[in-house]
Amino acid sequence: MTREGQLIPFETSYITINDLEILESERTKTRGLCKYLLNYTFLMLKHLEKKFVKLWNVSEDANGVPACRCYIRAALNNDYVVVRREKLFNNNGKIIKGSYNFSVIENIDELDQVCIARLTQNIYYFFSKDIFPTFIKEDLKKVN
Repeated sequence: MTREGQLIPFETSYITINDLEILESERTKTRGLCKYLLNYTFLMLKHLEKKFVKLWNVSEDANGVPACRCYIRAALNNDYVVVRREKLFNNNGKIIKGSYNFSVIENIDELDQVCIARLTQNIYYFFSKDIFPTFIKEDLKKVN
């Protein structure tokens, strides 16, 4: 259940993916396992009518860029809208605790711009397109 102050409505059940690790070996190297695993996961979540998913990208591989692309592509391909919570930094490069920027990602054409241009180790919220709250969408667009 959610707490106050999150994008997911208060006291709503949701799925959290905290740790997703795909270990490479000679057999699995460069075969796109993340793409297949996450696409299947989002397909099943959609089938189970899960409307809200929260995922934290902690990948250290290439600063999380491949993971960012994988997560967003899988969600968008399965009719979820992606909202990324980005950390904000002060002039000295230190994280401003409790301060975030939110951006809505609805178009797969934005992947390169979104995943390469910014620090990608952030929290992602996935909302089923059929229930994505328009008031949140409008509020988030005002922030950017």
